[in-house]
Amino acid sequence: MENLYWKSLLSQQKIKEIYNYARSKGFITDFLFIGPFENIGNSGLYKEFPPEKEILLNQKYKGKNGIEINWFKPMEKSINGYINLYNLIYPNKWSTAYALCYIFIPKSQEVLIKIGSPNSYKLFIDDSFIYSIETERRNLFDQEIIKIHLPLGLHKFLIKISNTMGPFGFYLGITNQKDEPISGIKISENIQNYIKRKLPWIKIIPQKDFIRESPLSEIFYTFYGYILGTYYGYRDDGEKFLERAKKNKT
Repeated sequence: MENLYWKSLLSQQKIKEIYNYARSKGFITDFLFIGPFENIGNSGLYKEFPPEKEILLNQKYKGKNGIEINWFKPMEKSINGYINLYNLIYPNKWSTAYALCYIFIPKSQEVLIKIGSPNSYKLFIDDSFIYSIETERRNLFDQEIIKIHLPLGLHKFLIKISNTMGPFGFYLGITNQKDEPISGIKISENIQNYIKRKLPWIKIIPQKDFIRESPLSEIFYTFYGYILGTYYGYRDDGEKFLERAKKNKT
């Protein structure tokens, strides 16, 4: 439902409401970018390009098709929270790009990191690999929710996005456990001192807490299977629920 409301705001171009809603979702829009790197046959997700080894803002690298690339900051920031790499990176088809920022957490706490993307991606925090998915799906926010404990201080966020032929971009939001913006959070695009560390986390399946399962009807299984498989890209999980729907129907 949230995504439907969001699309309604966007279609009506209600700028003030879009801006306020994006802030309430905790969307991060301050990033540095670099790309494109190769993504031949969607293999770029699994290749370790220079940003995964080092962050040197003045360094130039050989990117896709041998072009020279470097880190850059766009002239304008996203108002609606969606980071549209299709307009920032060229060539933008069968390409891989990185987005970088540093986030200050004002006190140690459990937070929810929410990611949405039509593309395959990897997320790194404090140089530790957190999550990855290979997918092609609809362009929505909150498709993955990661619950993670972040200590007080600065944290390095690096997200890698690998596109094929379609839309190219992502949403990245961070909230407290009550799904509210974190008071005192600060975002920086400048290189900051941070502690390299491994961070324990768990994945929360979106929408699961909002849909009540009924073992007497196949409607729940069909709907939930469709949501997981089509909208969120969890094809295996979605197929399991669709199989349950068939069994209940018989």
